[in-house]
Amino acid sequence: MIKKNTKVYIDPACNILYSSFYIVGLRDLYGDKNIIFDSKPFKELHYHNENFLLAFVIDGIKYIIDSTDFNTINYPEFVEWADLYGKVNYNIDNIPPMYRNKIIPIGANFGIACYGNNREINIIWAIKHYLQCHTRLEYNWKSYLCRYLTVYKRKSQPHNFSSSDNYIFFISRFWEGQNTANNIRINFIRACKRLHKEQIIRFEGGMIPDNEISSCPKDVIIKKEIPLKEYIIGIQKSALVFNTPAYHGCHGWKLPEYMSQGVAILSTHFNNELPIPLQHKINVYFSNPDEDSLYNSIKVLIQNKKLRQLLQQNITKYWQSYACPASCLKLFFAKNK
Repeated sequence: MIKKNTKVYIDPACNILYSSFYIVGLRDLYGDKNIIFDSKPFKELHYHNENFLLAFVIDGIKYIIDSTDFNTINYPEFVEWADLYGKVNYNIDNIPPMYRNKIIPIGANFGIACYGNNREINIIWAIKHYLQCHTRLEYNWKSYLCRYLTVYKRKSQPHNFSSSDNYIFFISRFWEGQNTANNIRINFIRACKRLHKEQIIRFEGGMIPDNEISSCPKDVIIKKEIPLKEYIIGIQKSALVFNTPAYHGCHGWKLPEYMSQGVAILSTHFNNELPIPLQHKINVYFSNPDEDSLYNSIKVLIQNKKLRQLLQQNITKYWQSYACPASCLKLFFAKNK
């Protein structure tokens, strides 16, 4: 049970871009006035530039949420510090037996503008928090500020559009060196292009290279960056959306973003566990990752509107019950019992 007027102490050294989702959840559960950024409870924690961690304390209980892409344990000193450690990319086979009593899966996240969409206000908060924690950071002010200057652009977009019966929108980043994720996404785009050519669907999208010099295949490449607002509108209008394990096989931001929009999700199978599994043909439609399998799965969903509507309704229920920021944290805290 969430107690009123309980103070939540958050480490200002957290990676705000990856922590913002859970900070919003903590505010929803405990109220803004009870969320306190303070370095004192976290003096022994030191962060390097590639941290994806949120440390917080409630009623003397020490929590860590680890959003790193890897399903291995990369921060053993943080595991030792914590009483309960939530790992977004959780795979039991990679959890040392000595830690299995405290490391549990937690719902996937994405960046949210937790200090609003005003650039100057976000800079002020960045300065305040940096001054609180800079002696525990192994990287500089510029890197710290960059996260605040990214997260303020993550403006939420209300669901204003109805999904189409035959339109599919998919935009993804082509990450050099991430061949598994890249190839599956390429397979999906090519399957969509086949269906577009056959006039079964209308497809828009492709892959945006992460470098000017890229090995991204020419037939799937697009060079124009898509503003977040347009991206979310495209998701809302799409008959279905596509998810696959992302960077290093992680639960990418796409999965919870899709859930939040209540859209029909076509996905390949996950490498890592969710706290509450998704169910095939109930709240997600799973497919094998080869192009022909994806082609056939897209065709099934396009031609079965009732199934798409069932997926939409049930993923909305799942989001509200288990995966939105507040529900995700409630589920996490329940494991502490």
